[in-house]
Amino acid sequence: MIKLVVQKKYQQEMTEDAKKELASVQAYLDTNPMELQKNTINCLILEGRTIEIREKMHVVLVLVNECEFPVTAMKFQFKITCKNEEDNIQFAEATIYLDHDYLGKLNKREGIIFHIEIPIKGKPRKAIYKNSDLNGELKQVQVGS
Repeated sequence: MIKLVVQKKYQQEMTEDAKKELASVQAYLDTNPMELQKNTINCLILEGRTIEIREKMHVVLVLVNECEFPVTAMKFQFKITCKNEEDNIQFAEATIYLDHDYLGKLNKREGIIFHIEIPIKGKPRKAIYKNSDLNGELKQVQVGS
């Protein structure tokens, strides 16, 4: 079972909305188990919301530590693709670095909720994409402990 934790940066200033999101995502993970790859960081996209005026998508994902040791920093390339080929959207690839001051300590089988805006090209068919619509891939994962 995955246990969601709050990033070190936000532990002192969690809003009521953030607490609700944490509880909601934890309930989702409890009833929809993820298949986890061992010895790496795993990614599950929960939702993507298009921001057409800015040609971006606001993406909510969960990052889970499945390494045999606590992780205090991570760097990776994040790539999104649509599962449905009818969606002609191209997503920019992002290089993300989460340092110790942001992340804190993420033990094995613990996860965090992470929000990011990704530039897109193309015309989205809908405003909200669920995890069944999008694939998220982490490449060149590097972790610090």
